Amino acid sequence: MAKELILEIGTEEIPAGFLDYAIKDLASLAKKTLEDNSLGFENIECYGTPRRLTLRVEGLPDKQEDRVEEAYGPPVKIAYDEDGNPTKPALGFAKAQGVDIKEVTTVVRDRGEFLAVKRKIKGQKTDKILKEILPGLILSIPFRKSMKWSSGDVTFVRPLRWISSIFDGKTIPFNIENLKSSNKSYGHRFMSPKGFKVTDWSDYQEGLEKGYVVLDQNKRREIISEETAALADKLGGYIEEDADLLETVSNLVEIPLVLKGDFEEDFLCLPKEVLISVMKNHQKYFPVFSKSNKDELLPNFIFVCGTPVKDTDVVSKGNERVIRARFTDARFFYDEDKSVPLWEKLEDLKDMVYLSEVGSYYDKTDRLKTLANGLGNTLGFENDTRHIVRAAFLSKADLATQMVFEFPELQGIMGRYYAEISGEPPEVAKAIEEHYMPTGRDGELPVTSYGSVLSIADKIDNICSCFISGLIPTGTSDPYALRRQAIGIINMVLYKNYHLSLRNFLRPV
Repeated sequence: MAKELILEIGTEEIPAGFLDYAIKDLASLAKKTLEDNSLGFENIECYGTPRRLTLRVEGLPDKQEDRVEEAYGPPVKIAYDEDGNPTKPALGFAKAQGVDIKEVTTVVRDRGEFLAVKRKIKGQKTDKILKEILPGLILSIPFRKSMKWSSGDVTFVRPLRWISSIFDGKTIPFNIENLKSSNKSYGHRFMSPKGFKVTDWSDYQEGLEKGYVVLDQNKRREIISEETAALADKLGGYIEEDADLLETVSNLVEIPLVLKGDFEEDFLCLPKEVLISVMKNHQKYFPVFSKSNKDELLPNFIFVCGTPVKDTDVVSKGNERVIRARFTDARFFYDEDKSVPLWEKLEDLKDMVYLSEVGSYYDKTDRLKTLANGLGNTLGFENDTRHIVRAAFLSKADLATQMVFEFPELQGIMGRYYAEISGEPPEVAKAIEEHYMPTGRDGELPVTSYGSVLSIADKIDNICSCFISGLIPTGTSDPYALRRQAIGIINMVLYKNYHLSLRNFLRPV
């Protein structure tokens, strides 16, 4: 009769960026472990919240099927002498297999006849096998970073707090150091901290629902997506699709409560990218965009609370205070940066090391001017390279601004704003922003020709500088994303239909 396994690994809060990988890895490891132990099954499901990883296996047998194993020995032609007596290789094979030479048989294989020993293996009880393999399964889940706690040697992404292990309604007992498995699970840390007993999946789901936990990560995403969209619509706006932010937020909570907050309209005078970065990257909030003008933000944000509360206004006010402080800091940085022309920031680049073997960011700027000028001439901009060279000259200046120091993800974007404020031509300002593109393997490419030329020059310099410094990618490591940058160069050349010999620009001088 088919039976069910429920394994829940209770932990301290797992980082949001680790959770989806852990869910997938647990499923694939469970599948392989069961197959390696000759345990058939009908279905495997994995779920996760910040405080638990859950494995459900349906259709497990009561025991392994009996099976026959064969061990192969030496070829028959060397196993017996001319008189038919077993030779040393034959006797050694029999001894190694723990059988009498008379029990050894012969089998025909692709390369001829060989000695063989066949054994009938009686299948073990499934609960006995699970008791042996589940601790190893738990501890084999890979994480980018793991930790030790207490005085033990066990490592896991976060400290283990409980393990629920139930097969066919009964507990599978095992220990991981001093932690014993049981048939108890726990609800929300604050709303339902007391444990409840589990005998089957229906018990488990009911206990979690009563305990304020939405186990299914996809369901949490769906709830957040639908409720944020509905709330934004009430505000007269909409939420831009952002799969990464949605995934992160859904992995931060066990039960989502979607709320909204407001901020003063005066902050809308800041570049919208600054406001979006603060809300998304620093606070994990959803910015609300205007329906009437899709390039404008509304003075609202939507956030997800992980604990149901009676007075939501208190929570909203608290988040409003946080965002107000963040925006106030950003406005201070912006005002301070605007008070000085962008080109005056260049001197500060002399104290900012790019790579020790190739110098500072100021040195990099000098190289970019030469490279960009050469590329411009090669690609047919010989009568109009001044904008390209000027953009190269100012391309890294925003790294010395307070805004980019606080919000590094805005490099290039703030360079464009500060270049415009400093009176630089629009072509120069746009090229400064675009020279970091594409930021991913399939990322958006620069639109302007000046931005494309400067981006190619910057990536050529990055690749060459890293190779000079010995930072060469390997089969398993590419920390400076040189492969991605090389692909970016190729994509830009193809997209713009440039006729460019990369060999000429990458050859040693």
